[in-house]
Amino acid sequence: MPNKKRSSNWKLLVYLFVFFSLITAIYGQTYDETSLLLKEVEEGIKEADALEFPILRINDTYMMAKQLFDAQQALEAAEGQANYFFIMEQLTEAKTLLDSQIKVNDEILALKTTLVDVNEESKAHELFNKAQEEFLSERYENIPDIIEEAYKTISEESALDTRIKTFYLLSTATIINFFKINWKEIVSIIWILIILYWLLNKKIRIMFIDRKIKNAKLEITVLKNLIKRTQEEYFHLFNIPEELYFIRVEKFSEFIRNLNSRLPLLMEKRATLQGLEETGEKIPLRERVKEKFKNLFSVFKKKEKGPGLLEPPQAKEERIEEPKKGFWYLLRHIYSFKRFKSALGEIKQKKEEKKKRIETMKNIKKEEIVRKKEEKKRMKKIIQLKKEREEEILKTKKKEQRVLFMAGLIKRIKSIFKKSSHIKLRKSKVIKGIKQRSKAKLSKIDKERKDKEQEYLWFLLKERDKKIEEPQENNSIEPEQKIQEIKKKKSKKNRERKKS
Repeated sequence: MPNKKRSSNWKLLVYLFVFFSLITAIYGQTYDETSLLLKEVEEGIKEADALEFPILRINDTYMMAKQLFDAQQALEAAEGQANYFFIMEQLTEAKTLLDSQIKVNDEILALKTTLVDVNEESKAHELFNKAQEEFLSERYENIPDIIEEAYKTISEESALDTRIKTFYLLSTATIINFFKINWKEIVSIIWILIILYWLLNKKIRIMFIDRKIKNAKLEITVLKNLIKRTQEEYFHLFNIPEELYFIRVEKFSEFIRNLNSRLPLLMEKRATLQGLEETGEKIPLRERVKEKFKNLFSVFKKKEKGPGLLEPPQAKEERIEEPKKGFWYLLRHIYSFKRFKSALGEIKQKKEEKKKRIETMKNIKKEEIVRKKEEKKRMKKIIQLKKEREEEILKTKKKEQRVLFMAGLIKRIKSIFKKSSHIKLRKSKVIKGIKQRSKAKLSKIDKERKDKEQEYLWFLLKERDKKIEEPQENNSIEPEQKIQEIKKKKSKKNRERKKS
């Protein structure tokens, strides 16, 4: 048992020794290793600066490590324990950043060379710009993923381009084969189309000219109606101001003039195509067809030999003018460069006319908006005026009703008085009787009052005679007071009577 305990103790001691030795190996980094790493990082920073790479992040870590290294060196000089573990961590980080910087720069340059053949509108160029931004901001961790994504987009786009090219080649090959197999049918169809065009060319052109004439006439009628409408709005409804009225009339009249100038030209073209002569009579259809066939087969006829040098100049001119009536000359005349140029000029003229129409329509819309605003203002004013007029009418109606009511009352009263004149007499008699009775009653009351006053005065005089022995001052005061009281009572009674 004691031997086993000793062996276990020895094992524990060994394990502890190994553990502490490892810790000292980790934390006890020597001065030489750190100084070597510092020099390497410093050289790397100088190289990066020479290559004009961004160094802010690396430089910050390097400066931090250097400061800590100087502090640890000072601690060693003061006979203390120096710890270079944290310094080594920062230096390794700076070194990894330098390595990744060089690696990422090479990858970006490689991507740049591949992007030379790629289209500028592709997504790969955007990713390349993003990678450059990340490189300048010293975020080297995200750059490899961005570059991989750029390569993927390039491969996808190249695959799509190859598909398009193959499809184009296959389609061209199939078209060529189709023409090789069915060239006879195609040529025959083309000849049929040419003949149909030659036969129906004039009719189609006449149809188009008729449509143009119809449209022009319609436009003229519409413009005339618009002028009438503006005149009605200005003279009858008073909706439009004077300036707007004149502008509209001028513009509409200009359009009508342009259309009227275009109509005779179209009519002339139609007449020339329809085959009208100077007299205005139509050439019959048979004769026209015969002339066409003559001109067609005049190419295959043998040329007549002229007299040569002795030929007069008039005959030469006639000979020169003769082939101009042929079919090939007509074809050349139809598909000539001058005709093409004139057609282009017509197209340009049409485009300009369209632009003018669009501008006029815009101006008309603007004018309509202005007119609507003015109409709204005018309607508001009209509504206000209507309200004021209605109020005035109501007031006048009320006054009239009152006057009529009073007049009716007066008429009724007059009629009543006329009908019942005997009632009036009776009423007057009754009133007179009531008045007389009331007067008699009042006279009786006054007499009674006066009698009472006299009695009271007599009573007072008797009392005064009795009190002769008393001093004159007391006798004079008492009756005066009593007289005043009597007067007050009388005044009160009179008031009550009047009220009743």
